[in-house]
Amino acid sequence: MHEADGLPRPAPAPRRPQPPIPPTHHGTFSWRHVPQLLPAQWIRQHFDVPADLHHVLRRAVPLRLVQMTAGGSQKLAASSLDLPWATAGWLLFDARRRLATAGATDEAQAGLRRLAAHLDHDPNPVDYHYRREALARWTLPQTDWNRLAEHLPERTSRRFDDAVRRDIATVLIWADVTQGHPHRAPAVQRARAASHPARSPLQTALSELLSQRRAGRAWDLRPIADALDAYARDLGDAIHLLQSNARLGCGRFRGLVLPGGDEFVDRSGLRRPATSPPSRPP
Repeated sequence: MHEADGLPRPAPAPRRPQPPIPPTHHGTFSWRHVPQLLPAQWIRQHFDVPADLHHVLRRAVPLRLVQMTAGGSQKLAASSLDLPWATAGWLLFDARRRLATAGATDEAQAGLRRLAAHLDHDPNPVDYHYRREALARWTLPQTDWNRLAEHLPERTSRRFDDAVRRDIATVLIWADVTQGHPHRAPAVQRARAASHPARSPLQTALSELLSQRRAGRAWDLRPIADALDAYARDLGDAIHLLQSNARLGCGRFRGLVLPGGDEFVDRSGLRRPATSPPSRPP
């Protein structure tokens, strides 16, 4: 092939396929047991680093855990956690930079090994990947939101309407059950796609709420925070039962979709799921 100057150019040599990156940790837990956002308790227990690095590690350590257990590239680790590759790359870069600045790189590596050992000895690890799949299309049922909203104080005016507040509750419950980042919740992704290129009301409301919580200020759903936490525990228990009982439906949460497409309808409101094997809904 000749270029504009008339000189021949050799054909580029084909790229050699890169060998797969092997896992470095061969324990009992797997990448499925790694959440998007590491629980704060795990950071406090296993990482002896300055407190201002905790939030950075909560977001970056899951990517390293996936690489340790499954091998593969950073891009593959990001995909396993349902994170954009660009976001994952920045999280790892930012964590390395901040740890190096604080002189805490070695301690972070030691903490990573301690955490991996802890997860290896957990007799009942949570399958966070399964939870994310199960809640991929889930929305807080309207009947359940109505019950929760009864405990919110009346106000003459609100910045966001009831539908947005219900969506926020959906996101907060999803984040609690999956230990995921609220902005990565499926409800947020759907709202973003529907309003693109404009910013959706849900994105705006969620950003304001998270900012208010971090600053310790009052936030819109604070009066029902305990009820949302209890609901999330119930939903997590329900998903665990569904997984443990080989895809038997508990008939409890509208829009709860298991891998494979089974959908279950809301029948029992906010009650805790039965401890006995649930029956399949008609």
